[in-house]
Amino acid sequence: MGEQILTPLSFSAHMKKSAPLRILAALVLAALCSGLPGTTADASAGRPVVVTLALKGRDPVGLDQFLRQVYDPNSSGYHHFLARGEYDQRFGPSPATRQLAVRYMANRGFVAAGGIGNSRLVHFRGTGAAARSVAGASELRSIADYVAGPSSWHAVPRLAVSPRLGPGSGFTPAELRTLYQENGALAAGIDGTGQNVAVFELSTYDPTDVSHYDVYYNLTPPAPAYHPVDGGPGPTDNTGTAEVALDVEVINAMAPKAIV
Repeated sequence: MGEQILTPLSFSAHMKKSAPLRILAALVLAALCSGLPGTTADASAGRPVVVTLALKGRDPVGLDQFLRQVYDPNSSGYHHFLARGEYDQRFGPSPATRQLAVRYMANRGFVAAGGIGNSRLVHFRGTGAAARSVAGASELRSIADYVAGPSSWHAVPRLAVSPRLGPGSGFTPAELRTLYQENGALAAGIDGTGQNVAVFELSTYDPTDVSHYDVYYNLTPPAPAYHPVDGGPGPTDNTGTAEVALDVEVINAMAPKAIV
């Protein structure tokens, strides 16, 4: 059996050992227990699963200010990007937050499987039974204020994807360019040449989906480059394939010479 990728949660380390226990209803969406594909109820008790926790950063206000300044042409910090590793030192999760996540999951039968070093995403391997224990877990009351709740990305049922291409099954490149008033920029030669676009995704994808789109609409972008981060989502996590392909296709339509 293949591994199943479950919903990411968010943790921050602010808790008191003396705080009373309660059930955290916000910890897991109700859909996680409804039997939808890709949820805890869908995983058999012994089936291997992977759960990804999204850890809160230590200075969200400072990060927001930095992002505003680094992209503001009138700011002294304009385009003064962070050096490698500087993000983790200034804005990444604290060691206490990371230790809390590891301890929380270890107490429920999970083993850390990556992302422990410096990533906001920490991956854990366990079983379907362990995942269900997380879905209904009790936790200290004071941590509730620091749990943002899970993303519903994996908990929403997906419609079947039709193999059709062309008008009527989505936006064409011409429609996108008109919608975003980009035709003038393209006519002036602003087509993404020399630019790199990084797209962060939490699922694998089929490159042929993108190539079919490009061929059908006579687009000739550079071939996309795939760079797994922290080991990547894993070959079995294809629940977001359509979304990943859509992101790349829209970039190819709007900036046909950019490198994705």
